[in-house]
Amino acid sequence: MSVVVHESFTDIGQISELAHEWDLDFRQTQRGQLGAAFLQQVGPELQFAYAEFSCCITQEGIPPLSGRTFALLRKPASLIWCGRVIEYDDLLVFHPTAGFSSISPPGFSVYTLTIPEHVWQQLARLRLGWDDADNVDSEQVLRPEKNLMRQLRACCEKYFVRLTEARETSEDARGLTNALLAAINNDRSAQRVRAVAAGRAVSIVSETIFASGGRRLGTRELCRLADVSERSLQYAFRRHTGQTPTEFMRSHRLTQVRNALLTNHNGVPISAIASRWGFRHMGQFARYYRAQFGELPSATNLAGIDVREAI
Repeated sequence: MSVVVHESFTDIGQISELAHEWDLDFRQTQRGQLGAAFLQQVGPELQFAYAEFSCCITQEGIPPLSGRTFALLRKPASLIWCGRVIEYDDLLVFHPTAGFSSISPPGFSVYTLTIPEHVWQQLARLRLGWDDADNVDSEQVLRPEKNLMRQLRACCEKYFVRLTEARETSEDARGLTNALLAAINNDRSAQRVRAVAAGRAVSIVSETIFASGGRRLGTRELCRLADVSERSLQYAFRRHTGQTPTEFMRSHRLTQVRNALLTNHNGVPISAIASRWGFRHMGQFARYYRAQFGELPSATNLAGIDVREAI
């Protein structure tokens, strides 16, 4: 791998031009001569960057869209990031597609690590044991144990020095990635928060579906009720039920139809029962029904009629 850029400058606008894949807008919000430095290296398994500013800086931007980006402070400082106060031992998780904003104090310096998306998907499942490698759904502040953050920061510092000396870094990249994964995996409190939020969303939506009768509910309506994004709701349902919300709702309605057919002692037409539970196209309904129960609705209905005759 090769260093893409390693520059010192006094014009804050330069960093926006130098930063590969980042879409950034910097503003110097403090009087005085700016002293700034920026280093970035892009490789197949890791994108590493370092930035330092002598003056107070505000910035807005979007992280690299090619992967998952994390950041940690190089020196003790207090940063305002996405409306939150960030301390020295916090690990920042950037939203993969959303923008961010920050206000950094004089003397601020930071390391950022971006893992390419295909690499992240593998690492999240194999190394972190996450069933859902996309559960980073919004900007997050992780708080791993301090010793793990010290190890991660030491790996970043070693990597930074090797880059400035133009030395081989492939082995150090693996060590740095391992330290990052250890810090992420240690953030138990954040994982519990995500799990509670996901469970709450599934509970609210499932109860709403159960109480809806045959009314078909739209995904937007369900997201509004659960107060989560569509992607978050999809992931939560896949994790907890193995289905999307739409599949879960359809499965529930098919079960209600089956229960009605099994007790259809008065010979109500199948189409009428199916329509009562939101199925309008009988051919499609029959395919869904057979896929779920292994038989056609007519076979279930016949069983219900046989029960009636037996009585």
